[in-house]
Order: sequence, then structure tokens, then C-alpha cells
Amino acid sequence: MNIEGISHIGIAASKLDETVSFFTEILGGELVSREWVDDQKLISAMVKLGDDCIEIMESTDRDGIISKYIAKKGEGIHHISLRVKDIVGLIGTLEKKGICVIGKQLNSSEIKMAFISPRSAFGILIELVEFGVKK
Repeated sequence: MNIEGISHIGIAASKLDETVSFFTEILGGELVSREWVDDQKLISAMVKLGDDCIEIMESTDRDGIISKYIAKKGEGIHHISLRVKDIVGLIGTLEKKGICVIGKQLNSSEIKMAFISPRSAFGILIELVEFGVKK
């Protein structure tokens, strides 16, 4: 397999600032980035804890994926993100094994991503991410 390790754990939050404060002020993490992701209708904050990261996401729209997730399942862990090499090859291997891969975003030279459907992964949304991809 082309899995290098865990990239981060994604958390769905209804109050981004309060959640970030918990991970930074209470647990001693460091806020390393904050960005608007317009196409997904969310704000994302990346907090580093030791060598690992937590991505905290808050919806910017009632129809956004995070709002819908929280309405259905409540706040908490949304996904696990895995760092991979050769994401295109990995997707092909997974699909040959009958794994449902969704949300493919493979056109960027900086980051390529896709998700393993929770239906194929025991209810867990697994993000596959390849950084620094050369065309």
C-alpha cells in the first residue's frame, strides 16, 4: 500500500473559535492555519499538537456539509486523513478491491485528495491526501 501515515484528524464543530481555544489554550496546541473553503462552505483551522494535527471545521452555511453532518451525528470526529503516495494508483487498487472512493479531487499540482466512503470503511470517512504532487 502507498499509505505513509496519518495526516490529521478532522473535527466537525459548531463553534470554531471555542474549539480552537480548547485545543490551543487548554491542550497547548499551536494554530498553524485558518482558511475559508468556499466550495465546501466551511472554515477550517489546523492545530498542531506535538507532531500531529487536528483540523477543526465549522460550516459557513446551513446547507454546508459540516452543518448537515452535525445535524445528523453531532459535533466530534468527522474524518481521519491519511498521507499517501501515488493516490491515483491507490484509488485504482482500492476500487479493484470493491472499495467505494468518493469526492476525488485529482487536478491540483499541490494536493490531490479523495475519500473512502464510510459505507466501505465501517462507518469511518477516510480522506486520502497526496501533497506536493508534480504534474
